[in-house]
Amino acid sequence: MYMDWYCIPVEKWLDLYVTEKAPPTYAAPKFDVDVSGTEQRMYAGLCEGINEAFKRAGCTTFEARSSDRYPELSAGKRDTSKLRPDIVICDHSLEVDLDAAAQVPPKPSTAPSQGPTALTPLPVASSVPAPSSDLLVAPPLQSATTQHVLQGDHSEGHVAGEVAPTEEINYRVSWATAELIVEVKKHSGKVPFSMAKLEPNDPKWLPTGDDRRRSRGQLVDYAVECFNRQHRLHVFMLSVVGHTARLLRFDRAGAVVSDSFDYVEDPTVLGRLLYGLSRMTREERGYDPTATLASPAEAALFRQLSLQFDSQPVIQRHLEKAATPGWPVHVLHIYAPWFKSEPAGTVSDSEQSQGATYSLRRYLVGRPSFAKPDVYGRGTKGFVAWDLVAGTPVWIKDSWRSISTNIPSEYETYSMLRQKLRDDMPSCGFLTVLGGGDVMWSDDLPVKTKTSLPIPNEDLRDQCTLTHEAAQITGSQHALPRQHCRLVFKEICRPLEAFRNGPELVWAIFGALAAHSIAWQRAGILHRDISAANILIHDPPPDSDAPPRAILADWDLAKSKELLHRSTQHSRSGTWQFMSALMQCCPQKPYEVSDDLESFVHLLNWCSYKYLKHENTGQPDYFAREFVQFYDQPLPEGSSFSSSPKFKQIMLGLPFVRGLPDPDNNPLSMLLERLAKMCRDHYMSAEIRKYYAVPRETQSRSHVTGHGKVNELAEVTWGMLYMYGGDGLKPSEGSKEGRDPSLAGSASQPEPELKESPFKTHGEILVAFGTAAGVHPESWPSEAFKKLPNQVPRYRHMVISTTSKRGSATQSDVDSTHSGSGAKRFKTGSEDADELYSSGDVLAPSPLGQGSASGSISMSAGSSHPGSRAASSSRAAGTSHQVFSPPGSAASRSYLAGLPAPGLEPSDADRERTSRPGQRKGKGKAPAAARPDKGGYGN
Repeated sequence: MYMDWYCIPVEKWLDLYVTEKAPPTYAAPKFDVDVSGTEQRMYAGLCEGINEAFKRAGCTTFEARSSDRYPELSAGKRDTSKLRPDIVICDHSLEVDLDAAAQVPPKPSTAPSQGPTALTPLPVASSVPAPSSDLLVAPPLQSATTQHVLQGDHSEGHVAGEVAPTEEINYRVSWATAELIVEVKKHSGKVPFSMAKLEPNDPKWLPTGDDRRRSRGQLVDYAVECFNRQHRLHVFMLSVVGHTARLLRFDRAGAVVSDSFDYVEDPTVLGRLLYGLSRMTREERGYDPTATLASPAEAALFRQLSLQFDSQPVIQRHLEKAATPGWPVHVLHIYAPWFKSEPAGTVSDSEQSQGATYSLRRYLVGRPSFAKPDVYGRGTKGFVAWDLVAGTPVWIKDSWRSISTNIPSEYETYSMLRQKLRDDMPSCGFLTVLGGGDVMWSDDLPVKTKTSLPIPNEDLRDQCTLTHEAAQITGSQHALPRQHCRLVFKEICRPLEAFRNGPELVWAIFGALAAHSIAWQRAGILHRDISAANILIHDPPPDSDAPPRAILADWDLAKSKELLHRSTQHSRSGTWQFMSALMQCCPQKPYEVSDDLESFVHLLNWCSYKYLKHENTGQPDYFAREFVQFYDQPLPEGSSFSSSPKFKQIMLGLPFVRGLPDPDNNPLSMLLERLAKMCRDHYMSAEIRKYYAVPRETQSRSHVTGHGKVNELAEVTWGMLYMYGGDGLKPSEGSKEGRDPSLAGSASQPEPELKESPFKTHGEILVAFGTAAGVHPESWPSEAFKKLPNQVPRYRHMVISTTSKRGSATQSDVDSTHSGSGAKRFKTGSEDADELYSSGDVLAPSPLGQGSASGSISMSAGSSHPGSRAASSSRAAGTSHQVFSPPGSAASRSYLAGLPAPGLEPSDADRERTSRPGQRKGKGKAPAAARPDKGGYGN
């Protein structure tokens, strides 16, 4: 988990983020905090001082509570909610009984449901209160009061249920009501930031010791939980060490930290923060004004939706998760362009020239189906939502895109695809976009849209990160602002990792590869982030004659041909596990089609390794070592090709996955060997060999065989390719000169250099995948057909030494919080896919390796990899050991937020640097990516 840290003077911090100063009549209370005993003895004095500050400010809704002993109960099977911050400031106005709020109506005993049509949507004008400006003030939410627990101290004569001294009252954590987190440390050796009196620009303010990184990782973990449990734009935090403290603000572009101050000797700083917090609007406190709490009627409707979808298990499982007890139901108010021809997601020429129709639509959402376990970056969350007008379920993707003229927004990319493919877009392997784009809002937007009044551009404001403002104060290079955006899709799919058997795995990747070819040939758009999370399988409704569809999704890193090489500073783009060996070792290399095609090969090997039987099945120790070596292990700064296990395996010409059942009759085994030879030939081509010295040649072999019965789904994909694929089906020149990729062969002697790579075009790899996908499932060997449970074990920490240089006051960290003695969390793995998919179906994030959606080193998909750009940057700090837990687990996430980044960050031209501030005001309907005053970098 990456994090950029910026330290600025406390006065500047307050000027930036606390808009209202305390009047002269306001006197900040004195803090009487006992630092002579244990850390826990400090809590009572801090809570009393904070609550007194709120009282003097006339605020009766905020209260500071000790919460270090009892974690949140409303978590999933392996959720991250085992965190226990020391003190949480909660908002009384958001509190209701958690159990009552999460109550799901019992299944009715009447006639069986007839599907979603049997459910009458709530009319906006009657049952659902009409939108108004009052929506900015949320109605009551979950209760922390009703679930507070008194920790009895029997040695003092107190037992549970008795009235005890204030310092012994401990509340259970309630993330849904958390306003501000207070983390307390007593020992200076384990504090997140330096205790020395340093200038804010002194790089020593961010220590590099392992305990210090773990402490920072703890702070990041708290921020992650706030972002994922609430609809947040930013999060405030307070880090206390003895009688000193620092103020923190997190958003999707980093963390801004004040220099330290003594809150006991001079309580005015802390008093100004607390007074300002009591006077801030919800938006100023970090809440998204476009997300408001659902009414009781809306919440009741949403919590029983899953009962209406018995015949569509994928949708039903998503809705069941969305209604998880303890997770409140919200209404998302999305003011955006919507396309008139929604069923196909297309627009006419006139609509395209004039812009799609803008309107305000309302969707019910609960717990996200996926939430990226990071603060820094895109922060992608995926919701199965309920359209309150249409009465249908949809998929909403919520993320923060990089603002750059060199990277189009995902909405713009889909618009370009629509222009080329029109009504054929869904059948070509793409999602149907109903509408969306950059999030825009104004306080009176619900009233004006209700009366069909035009919305002046100057009245609309967008949602951008503000960390760059602090970076400019320090004079540091920084990541440019990010823009909040949402897209609404028609289809609700299962991820690639939920494939049911070997043939479906091959067919799904083949279908995504076909969509990739069509996008490149017809629209000139390259995806640049092929991963397990970005390939989906859409199952049609049971009453439909349509076949299942493989979909290539998440086009937020995509670039057109014109933009591919428009970069002043090259860096890696994509997901580390599936990134080409060439991009891993040569981040300065321009990204090309061949890099995406190689990613498809690694994706097939990765999925086969995890879920199908092979020679390492049943050998967890060896399995884990080899899996980490190929897919998760970072490369130290300045690594050569000889340091890359992935590159060395490619040059062997052998598949990454070996020992599949019945290899002579197994289409997957033959496909993997064929792809291995293609990868090796690719690296032997003249255009690739210029990047490295040719290693010693080793043997390469391949098989070919025939199968009679044809898979009809593959035939449908071939038909689509012949209709739309264009030149993508043509083989490269290399294969025209005597190299037949379908024939068996061996090479005991060095092979001649090829003129062109087999990955120059899509032709050869499409033929390879199409041949295997065309074999009817009945013709597969039974052992090769079966999907196994995830075979990648949860392994012990692996320590890899990395070295980087000390730099400026701005630091990029990858921190860790280890479970064990003294750790204030319970160790958890990543969320188990079995919560959504049973009978062998698996939903990312996985326990080890790639997760789902866009990402970071926590192995979530989207631009994620085990490393960070800062290792090659002068901004990284010190020498470190990188500790690997099961990627996606709580330990790995928190560890990786404070370590000097050992490798890279997913970005391309995206890693541009600038000092231009981002806008606070939007420009109405103009696409944000087209605004010349917003540059950026993207990952």
